[in-house]
Amino acid sequence: MYKTIYTFLVIAISVILLQIYIYYYNDDTFNVYKSNTKFIETSHIDKVNQLNKLWNSKIDNYEDSIIFLHSFDTITGETLSGEWNGYCNKNTNFPWCPKSYASLMNFCLPFPLKIPVKGVSFSAFNKNILPKKGEIIFNGDNASGLVFDFYNNKSKEISPLCYFPTDGMTVIRNQAGCGKLGFQFSNIDFNKDGYNLNGTGNLHTEKAFTHSTYLSFILQSSINYNKFINKVSKNCSIQRKKLRPINVSSLNEVVFKSWLGADFNLVPLTAFFHMKDCTEEVKNNIKKISSVFKQKVKRDIPIVSFDPKSKNPFKISDVNSNFCDYP
Repeated sequence: MYKTIYTFLVIAISVILLQIYIYYYNDDTFNVYKSNTKFIETSHIDKVNQLNKLWNSKIDNYEDSIIFLHSFDTITGETLSGEWNGYCNKNTNFPWCPKSYASLMNFCLPFPLKIPVKGVSFSAFNKNILPKKGEIIFNGDNASGLVFDFYNNKSKEISPLCYFPTDGMTVIRNQAGCGKLGFQFSNIDFNKDGYNLNGTGNLHTEKAFTHSTYLSFILQSSINYNKFINKVSKNCSIQRKKLRPINVSSLNEVVFKSWLGADFNLVPLTAFFHMKDCTEEVKNNIKKISSVFKQKVKRDIPIVSFDPKSKNPFKISDVNSNFCDYP
């Protein structure tokens, strides 16, 4: 019993010291990254058609043929009030903004761990990199969040840092989620040429896979875009017959550079989404988020319903009609 108490105290003290170090020494300052890039608006119908076209398009050597979805989580903001100055900063808490820290619940301690965040996790979608057998389950029927694509936005300052063929548990990895297990303390500068052009980049481990099937998040390493496409294209037909109900990794994970401090015109956000069979509560919440986004950011983007089982999985959500301002 004394050994158990001693172990617990050591862990608790270590975590508390880590939190103190993060609070006082982590470099979470930044300069606003300005740009002359202008967001190209299209009609809601045209945007949905573009998304479905991308979904069914042939995979090329760049991310232009991929749709990226991020489900709202502890990495993005949670409130609908506050000032907006054209970019996200460490004090904004809007759902379309990443946080500078994430709270990770710990099984040994009665309080969450506060860890720095330099990257934001997405999943990559295109029919040619999805399982051809089995049920596609994406974060449950009540998932909702952000849709990124590069169809009208060729700027790469906010783009993928690295890829994992399945859940990479990136929140507890260094190098913004692309490195080994650990924490990210130093900032990653914005790169106007993108982070993964031509399949190279100093944040990628370049370590080849040695197993023919999907690896656990602990065993696998991050890879670049070309290796990711090659991996999922070869393995998408040999996955389990039914993919993860709960607590089992299935879909891929892609780490985007955090857009804290970046001119929001650089952010390739083109829609909000909710799953097709989500509850009315989820729909109402995403409707409020979209309304505040339009007021604050002055950008009109659609809300789309998402059904990964469909040939054309994106449709205009019924919450777009009879739209009311919030509050």
